[in-house]
Amino acid sequence: MANSHLAASSSNVQTVSRTWDSVTAHASAKFLVDTNGEPINARITRKAFTLTTYTSAAQVGDVICATQLLNGVAMGTDIPFVVYAAQLQDKDDQIFGCEVVFLRTNVTFGTAGSAPSITDTNGESEMLSITFTQAAALDRGDYKIWKTSGLYLPMEPVSGTDDVYVAVRLTEVPSTDPTFTASGLILTLWVA
Repeated sequence: MANSHLAASSSNVQTVSRTWDSVTAHASAKFLVDTNGEPINARITRKAFTLTTYTSAAQVGDVICATQLLNGVAMGTDIPFVVYAAQLQDKDDQIFGCEVVFLRTNVTFGTAGSAPSITDTNGESEMLSITFTQAAALDRGDYKIWKTSGLYLPMEPVSGTDDVYVAVRLTEVPSTDPTFTASGLILTLWVA
């Protein structure tokens, strides 16, 4: 993949170039347009990631997915992105609530199966998070799914990449603690 770069083309316009397209960011506006003047968010992309998950019974407050890399979330190297919608699928068919935390660097959020233990310094890497509540779980028979839309979560990728790190913390459980399989959670993001 070719390196992307930002270059000032006038006092209020920046151009982001890639081999497949050019994108113009207007400083006075809060959206990106391509070289034809069409909004980038008209090209929201769906990206799905299978998360590596803790495989023993988890309790409220436990990290269920230790820090892990999501490859290729942004449109290009060092290009900020926005999450517009998200979905979490549990193939293990359990009800719970959780928080998906986005990180701009590879820092330890906590050990899987334990409470978060991120340091103050490493906490500076935390960007935004998405909360999926127990009440919002939809039962599809063989799996549970959570969906949220109407988001506007601007983030930046890991420096020099188009990637981002995430960790997941359990926030709610019913009467029994959930037990996950190693690849039972699938996080899907709609980004531009």
